Amino acid sequence: MLDRLEESFARLSQFSDDIAHELRTPVNNLRGEVEVALSKPRTVDEYRDALGSSLERVAAIVAND
Repeated sequence: MLDRLEESFARLSQFSDDIAHELRTPVNNLRGEVEVALSKPRTVDEYRDALGSSLERVAAIVAND
């Protein structure tokens, strides 16, 4: 029984690691895009486009597309 618990814990730990990695990469990419957008003054339309693009990417991450 202890072996099964250890195996289940190991699988759960691996799953958590995989989820963290799968989220970290697109979130870091999104963060980089936002930092670039904020790196210099832009027009309202340029900011709107950058935010719209970021929102689309977040929606895709959440929808798992």
